[in-house]
Amino acid sequence: MKKTITPWIVATILAAIVCLFIVCVLCKIYPPDTPPNFRQMSLQVFGGVIATLFAVALFVERAVEVVIMVFRDEQAKLLGTENSRAAKASDAAIKVSEALASNCSADKTAKDLAAEAVTKARTALEDVQNRELHYRADTKRIATLVGFMLGALVSLAGVHSLGSLLVLDTTGKPQDLGALFYLADLIVTSAILAGGSEGIHHMTEAFTSVMDNLSARADQGQNTFGASAALKPS
Repeated sequence: MKKTITPWIVATILAAIVCLFIVCVLCKIYPPDTPPNFRQMSLQVFGGVIATLFAVALFVERAVEVVIMVFRDEQAKLLGTENSRAAKASDAAIKVSEALASNCSADKTAKDLAAEAVTKARTALEDVQNRELHYRADTKRIATLVGFMLGALVSLAGVHSLGSLLVLDTTGKPQDLGALFYLADLIVTSAILAGGSEGIHHMTEAFTSVMDNLSARADQGQNTFGASAALKPS
């Protein structure tokens, strides 16, 4: 089956190129005065940031569900009903065709008509399934876009992912790294929130796994060092 490039893929690629160009221009115009000074990572620090993002992501997810329910739910239910009817029609046609095929006294013309009916029913079922599949894919893209927009709005309101990892100054505020870092924080936070709470849960699992591996390696190194020291003659 020959694959074609859909318009939304072209639009996404063009948007990515434009965004990359804007970022490059910002890098030249507004270079950061100082590199970002991140806090030392620990489960407590990372867990606090993730807990905030997780709670916000739950609200964003619910808001996206409401938007999708209002604008896309009705057509999805109609396609689901049409899919069920087409499946039942296909099963009925298959049963009739099998019954005629097993009946030696049945007319050949009737058998051919039954086989043709099975082909038409299967074609209709595949058509409905394909339309339902494309509709779900479009709905997912719309949900992701709406989630990204809501995430950007929330980030502009003060929820940050990268900024939450910076070292705070004496006034309790993170260091000011300029427009470029703020833009990167906005995009990353919006993307994280658009991914939903499940994606944040995966991030937590990945970070916990890395920290556990580092801790295990550190313990293994200390045990090896202790064993080597014990073997040395006094």
